[in-house]
Amino acid sequence: CEEKQLITVFGCLQDKNAAAMVSEIAQKSDILICVAPDSPKACLPEELAKLARPHCRRVFACASLEQAVEQAL
Repeated sequence: CEEKQLITVFGCLQDKNAAAMVSEIAQKSDILICVAPDSPKACLPEELAKLARPHCRRVFACASLEQAVEQAL
């Protein structure tokens, strides 16, 4: 039986507490894929990934939701 991994695709807006959310989500994820929501107020995926790296070993920043889904699969 293959061991399951939790793969999370995450994005948030600048007016949210990104550091706190990323910390909680990254700690529970085996793989975290950061992406910007379709909004002018979106956090940059690279910034989210930087916040996540201390909490998760496998973190990726993707330029689009389509790329994030491909990475997750």
